[in-house]
Amino acid sequence: MPRWGVDRHRRGVTARRNRKVSPVNLQELLDKQDFHDAPAVVTGLSAIRVRSVAARRAVRLSPDSCLRIASLTKVFTCIALVKTMRDNSIPLGTSVIELLPDLAPDWRADVRLTVEQILGQVSGLHESVDSTALAPLGDGPHALQEAARLVMGTGNEHEPGTHWSYYNGNHILAGAVLAALSYSAIRVRAAPAEACGRPSPTS
Repeated sequence: MPRWGVDRHRRGVTARRNRKVSPVNLQELLDKQDFHDAPAVVTGLSAIRVRSVAARRAVRLSPDSCLRIASLTKVFTCIALVKTMRDNSIPLGTSVIELLPDLAPDWRADVRLTVEQILGQVSGLHESVDSTALAPLGDGPHALQEAARLVMGTGNEHEPGTHWSYYNGNHILAGAVLAALSYSAIRVRAAPAEACGRPSPTS
């Protein structure tokens, strides 16, 4: 690329960075849309570490609301899990049961199942946990762990790594592992404060 092209590109990037972005009114945008017979609609936007939410019809929502892992957030959950494992020097080949020891008593899946295999959709799990089974669990961290318990409790239909099949249960496990690792990281960061006799952030 000629030198002038590089300089022109850089000036364009600088101009875009310095350009002021008008705030988005999510609720206003949502109210203008036609969702036909949808019983309820929820949308969210995160920008510069600030989360905005909007809803229509019978939905109570706040910026702190917990939302189920849905198709639009699956990729972010998986990326966050890979990054968290990398930051903590945990290989992707680590077994899922090693990272979710609380589920061991109800474990019916292959104990060799790894994080890499659930991310690659080659877990071989028996695909019997669907939205109907998950609905009674509600929301929040406890619901995620119980959902993971249901997924692992159904066992394997194929040997891990030998059969590809897209299954939402894999994403549930990814979310549960991410939550477990994030909680562990918080506990580790709190340890120095506890050692000095100061109250920990999690107490």
